Amino acid sequence: MVAMGQNLTPQLLVEFVNDGGNIFIGASPTTSESIRDFLREFDIDLPPRDSLFADHFSYHPDSTRNHTLVTLDMDNFLDLPHVKSIFSPATRAGKVVYRGSAHGLGPLPFILPLVRGKKTSYVYDGKEDLDTVEEPYVAGTQAFLVSGFQARNNARVVVSSSLDMFSDEYVPNNGTINLPRFYSMHTDGGKNVNKEFADDLTAWAFHESLVIKSNYIKHHAHKSSEINPEVYRVGDPVTVSLSLSAFNPETGSYIPFSNPPAYPVQLEVIMLDPYIRTALPETTTTATETIYSKTFALPDHYGVFNFKIQHRVPGYTYVYEREQFTIRHRQHNEYPRFISGAWSYYAGWLSVSGGFLVFCAVWLYHTPKPEPDSMKKTQ
Repeated sequence: MVAMGQNLTPQLLVEFVNDGGNIFIGASPTTSESIRDFLREFDIDLPPRDSLFADHFSYHPDSTRNHTLVTLDMDNFLDLPHVKSIFSPATRAGKVVYRGSAHGLGPLPFILPLVRGKKTSYVYDGKEDLDTVEEPYVAGTQAFLVSGFQARNNARVVVSSSLDMFSDEYVPNNGTINLPRFYSMHTDGGKNVNKEFADDLTAWAFHESLVIKSNYIKHHAHKSSEINPEVYRVGDPVTVSLSLSAFNPETGSYIPFSNPPAYPVQLEVIMLDPYIRTALPETTTTATETIYSKTFALPDHYGVFNFKIQHRVPGYTYVYEREQFTIRHRQHNEYPRFISGAWSYYAGWLSVSGGFLVFCAVWLYHTPKPEPDSMKKTQ
């Protein structure tokens, strides 16, 4: 996308994303201000017009003197879990031919950086003389070439600072590219993976990969057959289960989702603030789903609560589940007859009562001895 019509404003594109729409943007040095304003909404900042990305140590043999035709390899992919999930190992091991610019990223947590420049790269004004570049717009690993954004509603936005890299010109028929002479000590060539790169990137952008869904959330009292009751008692043990599935783009069906250990499925029992926060371990796997479940005791506090699951794995669609229920106090006939922790008080009560009875018995049944007659006469 290079330009937009007058009626297609950045505000309309933001509304489209808010409604769950996905957008893929291929930027260029001549990208319009409307696109720039739209990307600023996501904390993605494109450089000024006519800016070019250059690298004098990773350029393509067909590049001109300014070395703006570069070759991207494994070192350009960020070593992050979501990057390894989006791009296949073959894509990350190949070579991508790139010509365009770069962009800067802000601190917004929903941004997913994917591909960036090396330490020897920089972005400069293409109108300036290459020998007089003193203050590049962005340089080194802060120059991002491809980035993604996933909103809370799972809408995805992908921005590539190169539109040319997706053209047929950058996918040779023989499938290989020749590298510069200084690469000879490391490798003797590499496969051109521009097509595979584009396939992986567009699959993620349009929800064909890394899509997970929640099938259901179930909860019930321990040793009870009633599913998702509306009322529990304080302190009752409950079992909460969540079913997750992942979309398989090869078959077009859903398969079990194996959650990464670094991002456990977390359950919260909340009123206004969380009273319980615990991880749900994986318990059962079927042909189409993985079930995460745990049994725990409810808080000793009555009121209206929620079971809340907000599962976020970078690169994957977000899972949000919320179930409302009520915790009531125990009725008078539901308390135990004797409380095990109060036996010391019971013993104290029994000892005081027993002592009082003994005192009363002694007082009532003890008769004092009469005085002898001799003592009476003396008095």
